[in-house]
This record gives sequence, C-alpha cells and structure tokens, in this order.
Amino acid sequence: MRAALAALSLLFALTASAAPVPVVHREGSARGFLVLRNQAGAPIADGELIQDERDGAIDTTLRFHFHDGSFSEEKAVFRQDGTFRLLRYELTQRGPSLATDLHATLDARSGRYTVRARDRKDGDETKDDGTLDLPPDVANGLVPILVKNLPRGGAVHFVGFTPKPAVVEVAIQPPGGATAAFGASSVPVARYVLKPQLGAIKKAFAKLLGKMPTDTVVWIAPGDAPGFLRFEGSLAIGLPRWRIENALVTLPG
Repeated sequence: MRAALAALSLLFALTASAAPVPVVHREGSARGFLVLRNQAGAPIADGELIQDERDGAIDTTLRFHFHDGSFSEEKAVFRQDGTFRLLRYELTQRGPSLATDLHATLDARSGRYTVRARDRKDGDETKDDGTLDLPPDVANGLVPILVKNLPRGGAVHFVGFTPKPAVVEVAIQPPGGATAAFGASSVPVARYVLKPQLGAIKKAFAKLLGKMPTDTVVWIAPGDAPGFLRFEGSLAIGLPRWRIENALVTLPG
C-alpha cells in the first residue's frame, strides 16, 4: 500500500505553470459559525471559521467538531500584497468519520512538509518529511477566499495529503449565474466549480486506490463585498463530499 501511495504522489506531480491570484477583495478579521452536512443533508458537525490579521499576514482557522467525536482543523497563514501568497498550512484530522488520523504541516515558502498519519482501518502508520517544489499559487486553506477574487475563473494548485503529499492542479471554471431566495426577495449567486486536472492514467490509478480527488463547488454572493454561501466537496483527498453552510445560532430568551 505504501509503495502504491508513493506512486500516486508521483502521478500527481506538478505539470503546469502557475501564477498567484491577484487581490481584488482584501481579507480582514472575521468570525463565522458553520454547519457540516453529509450528502443526505443531515448535519454531522458544528464548525467555526476564525480569521485575524497579525504582523501583516492573515491567520485563518477552519474547525469542525463532529457529532461522533471526530475533529478536523485546517489552519492557513497568507499574505495579500497585490497577490495572495500562502505562507504556512497545517491540517489535523482524527476520529471515526475520517479514514486517517492525520497531522500535516507545510511551509509554502521553503516547500518543507511533515506528515504523521495512521490508517484507522488497518493501523498502518506513516511518518514522512521532506521538501516539495511548490508553485507560487498553492492554495491550501484558501478556496472560498480565492474564488471571490476570480470572477472569470482560473487555476490554482493544492497539496493533497494521501497521506504522501501530492501537488494537484485544479481548474476553476468561470462561475455560473443564478439567484437564491432571501426572505421575500432574491440575491444573485455565483456558482464556481473546481475540477482537479488529471490525465487518463492518473485518474485510473487514483480511482483504483480510492484516492480520487473530487470536484468542489463553491457558492458566493458576488458584489463589492462578496459573501460565502456554501461549499460542497471533500475536506481531504479520499473523504466523501460534504457540504459546509452558514449556521444559525440559537440565542437565549
């Protein structure tokens, strides 16, 4: 299995040129409450997004506490000096809802990474560290932020942890327009589809291993101050497609 995963990471090797996404809408401090739903629409986790500016960079944390005790936390630190540039990334996942207990770190400036993982099914443990040749548009932890700044679509790259790190190019299609109900009125919605770019051989091999990256769909309310509406996709390569939405907070009294 480990040899197969190593081969998979080679198949996902970077093959395309890349450019950082220009900053159209700057990020600042923010906090939001989220709900994670399965494919049937049932809530499976309560989430929170925390974003803060420190020393000229933005720290963002996306955290989910699952109803079965599982836990997922994704942290990213990035700069927005004309273009978005990821600086650091960290992913922690554990519990029965997640196929692998995983802790991965990535320094996007040097390419240094560490991975510690344990397969929950067979107990296999993986420990790995090294250096990746990363493109300047690596976008881990930044999906909703970047699509708000790509009104005509584009492409970015992600490091997927299988648990072996693999660089994957993802095409962001030009958004489709629609409207959504909001009380008695409606609001415009931009629907972005993100598609991993895999050739036939890569796709067949990834499907064989059950590590096929899935499409991601992000809904944004466009405008001068774009707003996040929904994310539908996988929290990591190999996990099911789940849905993230804004949560309603029940206040006392």
